[in-house]
Amino acid sequence: MVASLNVLREHFQQHNFDITVHAYQEMLNDDISVEMLISAVGYDNPHICEDYEFDVRGASCLILGYNLEPVPMHVIVTYHTVKPIVITTYKNPDRNVWEDDLCTRKSR
Repeated sequence: MVASLNVLREHFQQHNFDITVHAYQEMLNDDISVEMLISAVGYDNPHICEDYEFDVRGASCLILGYNLEPVPMHVIVTYHTVKPIVITTYKNPDRNVWEDDLCTRKSR
């Protein structure tokens, strides 16, 4: 199963997702609200940067979106569960790791 951006966006627009304790703590540390998360993934032209279809934790993907401010956000979501959108990690893109498009990893 490969991630469908349209399906993921719909789930976020309908507030049909869970947030792991780890992701929630990351959001608190970075002063990110649920509304900002919904905006970044559900509405503001998000992109799937990487698809981890065979991840040991289950199929997931890395999404780049922009929140209300607009600030770029990376969100990793799983899409293999009954409630297919479980947020596993949130983090601001590290510009030392990502190219200017914030979707392509820099060469090591």
